[in-house]
Amino acid sequence: MHIRYLLIPLSLVFGFIFFGFFGLTLAVIFALIWFDKVLLWFLGSFGIELTTISMLLIGITYGPFAGFFFVLLVLPFLEGMKSFYLPAAQADWPAFVPTPYHLLDGTIATLAWFMNESSLLIIMVVALAIKYPATMLIDNYFIGKPPNILRLMLAVIFNLILVVYLSDVFLNIMSL
Repeated sequence: MHIRYLLIPLSLVFGFIFFGFFGLTLAVIFALIWFDKVLLWFLGSFGIELTTISMLLIGITYGPFAGFFFVLLVLPFLEGMKSFYLPAAQADWPAFVPTPYHLLDGTIATLAWFMNESSLLIIMVVALAIKYPATMLIDNYFIGKPPNILRLMLAVIFNLILVVYLSDVFLNIMSL
Protein backbone atom coordinates (compact mmCIF):
# COMPACT_ATOMS: atom_id res chain seq x y z
CA MET A 1 0.00 0.00 0.00
CA HIS A 2 1.32 3.42 -0.91
CA ILE A 3 1.94 5.69 2.08
CA ARG A 4 -0.14 8.52 0.68
CA TYR A 5 -3.27 6.41 1.20
CA LEU A 6 -2.51 6.39 4.91
CA LEU A 7 -2.01 10.14 5.25
CA ILE A 8 -5.68 11.11 5.33
CA PRO A 9 -6.83 8.70 8.07
CA LEU A 10 -3.62 9.30 10.02
CA SER A 11 -4.23 13.06 9.87
CA LEU A 12 -7.49 12.53 11.73
CA VAL A 13 -5.94 10.26 14.35
CA PHE A 14 -2.84 12.37 14.97
CA GLY A 15 -4.76 15.63 14.81
CA PHE A 16 -7.32 14.38 17.31
CA ILE A 17 -4.56 13.18 19.65
CA PHE A 18 -2.46 16.35 19.25
CA PHE A 19 -5.33 18.75 19.77
CA GLY A 20 -6.66 16.51 22.53
CA PHE A 21 -3.66 17.58 24.62
CA PHE A 22 -5.18 21.08 24.58
CA GLY A 23 -8.61 19.81 25.57
CA LEU A 24 -11.39 17.65 24.27
CA THR A 25 -13.20 20.70 22.88
CA LEU A 26 -10.34 21.50 20.52
CA ALA A 27 -10.05 17.86 19.47
CA VAL A 28 -13.79 17.70 18.64
CA ILE A 29 -13.58 20.98 16.69
CA PHE A 30 -10.61 19.58 14.77
CA ALA A 31 -12.64 16.44 13.99
CA LEU A 32 -15.52 18.58 12.68
CA ILE A 33 -13.12 20.51 10.44
CA TRP A 34 -11.44 17.30 9.29
CA PHE A 35 -14.83 15.82 8.43
CA ASP A 36 -15.68 18.97 6.45
CA LYS A 37 -12.39 19.52 4.67
CA VAL A 38 -11.57 15.89 3.93
CA LEU A 39 -14.54 13.55 3.96
CA LEU A 40 -17.29 15.91 2.80
CA TRP A 41 -14.99 17.33 0.14
CA PHE A 42 -14.29 13.88 -1.29
CA LEU A 43 -18.00 13.07 -1.25
CA GLY A 44 -19.02 16.39 -2.83
CA SER A 45 -20.71 18.50 -0.18
CA PHE A 46 -23.35 20.40 -2.22
CA GLY A 47 -23.38 23.28 0.25
CA ILE A 48 -22.97 21.20 3.39
CA GLU A 49 -20.08 22.62 5.37
CA LEU A 50 -19.01 22.56 8.99
CA THR A 51 -16.19 25.08 8.79
CA THR A 52 -18.29 28.10 9.73
CA ILE A 53 -19.74 26.56 12.89
CA SER A 54 -16.29 25.24 13.78
CA MET A 55 -14.84 28.74 13.42
CA LEU A 56 -17.53 30.12 15.72
CA LEU A 57 -16.89 27.40 18.31
CA ILE A 58 -13.13 27.88 18.31
CA GLY A 59 -13.39 31.66 18.42
CA ILE A 60 -15.88 31.68 21.28
CA THR A 61 -14.07 28.99 23.28
CA TYR A 62 -10.41 29.90 22.80
CA GLY A 63 -10.43 33.59 21.95
CA PRO A 64 -9.66 35.69 18.90
CA PHE A 65 -5.94 34.99 18.49
CA ALA A 66 -6.10 31.25 19.08
CA GLY A 67 -9.05 30.97 16.71
CA PHE A 68 -7.38 33.00 13.99
CA PHE A 69 -4.06 31.13 14.15
CA PHE A 70 -5.74 27.72 14.46
CA VAL A 71 -7.47 28.46 11.16
CA LEU A 72 -4.25 29.57 9.47
CA LEU A 73 -2.50 26.36 10.49
CA VAL A 74 -5.13 23.64 10.29
CA LEU A 75 -7.18 24.57 7.22
CA PRO A 76 -4.23 24.93 4.81
CA PHE A 77 -2.77 21.69 6.15
CA LEU A 78 -5.95 19.67 5.59
CA GLU A 79 -6.65 21.22 2.22
CA GLY A 80 -3.02 20.73 1.20
CA MET A 81 -3.28 17.04 2.04
CA LYS A 82 -6.09 16.72 -0.49
CA SER A 83 -3.63 17.76 -3.20
CA PHE A 84 -1.78 14.46 -2.64
CA TYR A 85 -4.86 12.62 -3.84
CA LEU A 86 -6.36 15.02 -6.32
CA PRO A 87 -3.90 17.60 -7.65
CA ALA A 88 -6.80 19.55 -9.16
CA ALA A 89 -8.17 20.07 -5.63
CA GLN A 90 -5.93 23.09 -5.13
CA ALA A 91 -5.26 24.13 -8.68
CA ASP A 92 -6.18 27.73 -7.80
CA TRP A 93 -3.70 28.11 -4.94
CA PRO A 94 -0.42 26.48 -3.80
CA ALA A 95 -0.84 23.58 -1.38
CA PHE A 96 -0.33 24.25 2.34
CA VAL A 97 -0.41 28.05 1.85
CA PRO A 98 -3.23 29.98 3.56
CA THR A 99 -5.74 31.39 1.10
CA PRO A 100 -7.91 34.50 1.36
CA TYR A 101 -10.72 32.12 2.37
CA HIS A 102 -8.66 31.04 5.38
CA LEU A 103 -8.10 34.65 6.38
CA LEU A 104 -11.84 35.15 6.13
CA ASP A 105 -12.51 32.10 8.32
CA GLY A 106 -9.96 33.38 10.84
CA THR A 107 -11.74 36.72 10.87
CA ILE A 108 -15.04 34.92 11.52
CA ALA A 109 -13.44 33.08 14.48
CA THR A 110 -12.19 36.40 15.84
CA LEU A 111 -15.58 38.05 15.35
CA ALA A 112 -17.28 35.19 17.22
CA TRP A 113 -15.21 35.88 20.31
CA PHE A 114 -16.21 39.54 20.32
CA MET A 115 -19.86 38.52 20.05
CA ASN A 116 -19.69 35.70 22.61
CA GLU A 117 -22.41 37.26 24.79
CA SER A 118 -24.93 36.87 21.95
CA SER A 119 -26.80 33.70 21.10
CA LEU A 120 -25.14 31.25 18.74
CA LEU A 121 -27.87 31.92 16.18
CA ILE A 122 -27.19 35.67 16.16
CA ILE A 123 -23.45 35.07 15.87
CA MET A 124 -24.06 32.68 12.96
CA VAL A 125 -26.34 35.15 11.15
CA VAL A 126 -23.72 37.90 11.43
CA ALA A 127 -20.93 35.51 10.40
CA LEU A 128 -22.88 34.35 7.34
CA ALA A 129 -23.78 37.93 6.41
CA ILE A 130 -20.05 38.70 6.31
CA LYS A 131 -18.62 35.40 5.09
CA TYR A 132 -20.60 34.66 1.97
CA PRO A 133 -20.57 38.09 0.32
CA ALA A 134 -16.83 38.19 1.08
CA THR A 135 -16.48 34.69 -0.39
CA MET A 136 -18.09 35.89 -3.61
CA LEU A 137 -15.63 38.80 -3.74
CA ILE A 138 -12.68 36.46 -3.16
CA ASP A 139 -13.96 34.08 -5.84
CA ASN A 140 -14.29 36.88 -8.34
CA TYR A 141 -11.29 39.13 -7.60
CA PHE A 142 -8.61 36.93 -6.01
CA ILE A 143 -9.23 33.54 -7.56
CA GLY A 144 -10.75 34.73 -10.82
CA LYS A 145 -13.69 32.35 -10.96
CA PRO A 146 -17.40 33.08 -10.89
CA PRO A 147 -19.00 32.52 -7.49
CA ASN A 148 -21.16 29.44 -7.09
CA ILE A 149 -24.29 31.18 -5.82
CA LEU A 150 -26.33 27.98 -5.48
CA ARG A 151 -23.67 26.33 -3.28
CA LEU A 152 -23.41 29.49 -1.16
CA MET A 153 -27.19 29.71 -0.70
CA LEU A 154 -27.34 26.04 0.27
CA ALA A 155 -24.49 26.58 2.75
CA VAL A 156 -26.33 29.51 4.37
CA ILE A 157 -29.52 27.46 4.71
CA PHE A 158 -27.60 24.43 6.03
CA ASN A 159 -25.71 26.51 8.63
CA LEU A 160 -28.87 28.20 9.89
CA ILE A 161 -30.68 24.86 10.19
CA LEU A 162 -27.63 23.40 11.91
CA VAL A 163 -27.55 26.13 14.55
CA VAL A 164 -31.31 26.22 15.11
CA TYR A 165 -31.63 22.48 15.66
CA LEU A 166 -28.22 21.59 17.15
CA SER A 167 -27.45 24.68 19.20
CA ASP A 168 -27.43 22.69 22.46
CA VAL A 169 -24.97 20.18 20.97
CA PHE A 170 -22.59 22.98 20.02
CA LEU A 171 -22.90 24.59 23.45
CA ASN A 172 -22.04 21.20 24.99
CA ILE A 173 -19.00 20.87 22.71
CA MET A 174 -17.73 24.22 23.98
CA SER A 175 -18.04 23.01 27.58
CA LEU A 176 -16.12 19.72 27.16
